[in-house]
Amino acid sequence: MIEIRCNPLSDIGRMKETLATLLGNSEDMKKLAPRITDTPYVQGIVAENESGIFIDTHLRKVSNQRLKEVGTEIYVVCHKDALTLSEDEKTYFRNIGVYGNRVDCIVQMIHSIILETQNISIGDMDFIGQEPIKPYIPDVDYIGKQMSYTCQSFYQRKK
Repeated sequence: MIEIRCNPLSDIGRMKETLATLLGNSEDMKKLAPRITDTPYVQGIVAENESGIFIDTHLRKVSNQRLKEVGTEIYVVCHKDALTLSEDEKTYFRNIGVYGNRVDCIVQMIHSIILETQNISIGDMDFIGQEPIKPYIPDVDYIGKQMSYTCQSFYQRKK
């Protein structure tokens, strides 16, 4: 008899690909952040006058063979010259209830998309308890925020 094992890491990549696709399908998000990727931020990847969203996942806890807790880190990065929205952009985003500079707006849009979707895993994606959103300064000319989420998952690929 052949034993079938489940790989508890199989859905970590799937979850960040799904999230990157959801964010990339939003026309409003593309106006704010043209670069959306399922990789962590790498120095030099965001050009001047540009912003981007970088997604990474990690295994926080394995409760049993099927149930696990997956952490998702979303890094919003913006070049200092792209931080301020134009007056037209401000007006547009204010009209849909989104306020602040480019980083603030991206963070609000990401959270709205996550709240509206919630089909990324078996449970809702929730903020991690302590400091779910914190400043993130990856490079001298860049500023951003790090958003931390957690969710339960049991999706596994048999090998």
